[in-house]
Amino acid sequence: MEKRDVYVERFSKQLKDWNLKIDRLAAGADKAANGAMTEFSKQIEILKQKREDAAKKLRHLKDADADAWESVVEGTQKAWDDLKQAMHNASNKIKQ
Repeated sequence: MEKRDVYVERFSKQLKDWNLKIDRLAAGADKAANGAMTEFSKQIEILKQKREDAAKKLRHLKDADADAWESVVEGTQKAWDDLKQAMHNASNKIKQ
């Protein structure tokens, strides 16, 4: 399997996992008290935006030609790191 295929497969799987986690967090936010619900909703919106950014980067990664691939991988990795950090932050805030 090519290095590109490995990255695409890994990022695709991780994005599916994060989609499930975001959905679970959103479901939990719906059950929160009004004050907490506002904060949860903000965190969920941040996660959804970061998820969309990561999905765009994944699409670019899939479409990148050989010359641009390395720089696209760097951008994709940054989007992934941002989403991972946002997931961690949101999870911590929602659990509080």
